[in-house]
Amino acid sequence: MYPKIRSQKSEGNLVEKFNLGNTQIEIYNDAYKNKTKEEIDKILKRITYIVQNEIKNGRSK
Repeated sequence: MYPKIRSQKSEGNLVEKFNLGNTQIEIYNDAYKNKTKEEIDKILKRITYIVQNEIKNGRSK
């Protein structure tokens, strides 16, 4: 069982909102606010690494 993730108040703009099963997903742009292209690329590579490991380890179900 996964621990419950608590949402944090975002200071960015809501970019997208959707449901994935019983989970409501909200995507904000504050992770990219005032960042250089290189910093954004580093963030995206980290996200890709995390998702790939979750899929590889079978925890994406």
